Amino acid sequence: VVVRLLKHGVNVLWTDCDIIWFRNPIPDMWSYNQDLVIQTNAPDNEPMNGRRRINSGFYLARSNAPTIKAFEDIIQYASKSRMSEQPCFYDIMCGKEGQTAVGDTQCKYNGMVVELLDRHLYPNGITDGIWDSPAGMIPKLHPNLFILHNNWVKGAEGKRLRFERHNFILYDPVDELCIYPEEW
Repeated sequence: VVVRLLKHGVNVLWTDCDIIWFRNPIPDMWSYNQDLVIQTNAPDNEPMNGRRRINSGFYLARSNAPTIKAFEDIIQYASKSRMSEQPCFYDIMCGKEGQTAVGDTQCKYNGMVVELLDRHLYPNGITDGIWDSPAGMIPKLHPNLFILHNNWVKGAEGKRLRFERHNFILYDPVDELCIYPEEW
């Protein structure tokens, strides 16, 4: 789907459903002025573009020839792999061993630049211990966040409990409904 959209001249903002948005990230992401800006999955003590640390759950891809080619290469590589698509993103864009990594925040692939988003503004589930904040306090304690990924937790139940603990979503198991706080 992403490749089809890119080929039709549409820039694509991809977001997994386990990501909380606190404010509009698009102007900031666009300001990086790179072909692909993408979240890192690295823990705080690792380089953001360390081996297999691209997180394919949140990115902005510009519609241009190098980006389209990279996504086609990811699809082809993933179709022959036993891995999920996420490590395939890294293996293609940064090289299996990080051969095309540049500094801590970029990779270059066949004429395109991949920029990793600032993990303190676009954190994954382990960054800065944000999910360990007191219940309901994340927006107050971390007011600069654009998004927060609910990953680095085991299973759907773990994600649900995290969401509920911080009042991001309430789940009614009887009616199987998701109820969002009124301010949303």
